[in-house]
This record gives sequence, structure tokens and C-alpha cells, in this order.
Amino acid sequence: MIENSHTKVFFVLENKVVEDVVKKINLSFSDEEISLLRAKRQGQALITYGSQRAFIRVDLTQEELRLWNKKWYFEKYGLNPDEIQDYEASNEMTLLRLTLT
Repeated sequence: MIENSHTKVFFVLENKVVEDVVKKINLSFSDEEISLLRAKRQGQALITYGSQRAFIRVDLTQEELRLWNKKWYFEKYGLNPDEIQDYEASNEMTLLRLTLT
């Protein structure tokens, strides 16, 4: 299935798995890409779309972190993870001004 996909996302891989991917699906990585894949940094990945490649980083929103890891939520925000925040109140909308010419 991976071989037939045009878009591929590779999260952190063990050293042996990186080698297996290269051999089994005939996909080569640059030294920088291999370094990223082996770095074991949570939330980072390599995305390929045909011949194009990009590094991505996925960060949890404040609410996702509160639901997923209450300890990290408290450490990062200093807020009680058992209290649901009013996120709507913290969002500000800016006025859109159009100039007609």
C-alpha cells in the first residue's frame, strides 16, 4: 500500500526500519532526512508528495494537550487541567476593511 501511495508521511523510525523502507520501497532519503527520521522527536515527520518533500511538525492545541496529558498541560500553561477553558473568549476577530477603487 505504501508503494502505491503518491503522498507518504514518515514519522520517527528506528534505524533498521529506515533501512528497510529504503530497500523495500526503493525510496532514498538524504542524510538530513535520515537524521530527522532517526532523531526521535515527537510530532515531527517527513512528508513526500511525488518527488517533493517537506519536514512537518505537529503541535497539539491547548485543548488537545489538556485532554491528552494533564501533567504536561499544567506544566506548560499553569492551569488546572480539570477546568475547561473558555477558548471562544480568548479568540479575537480582526475587522476586515475593504477599500473599493
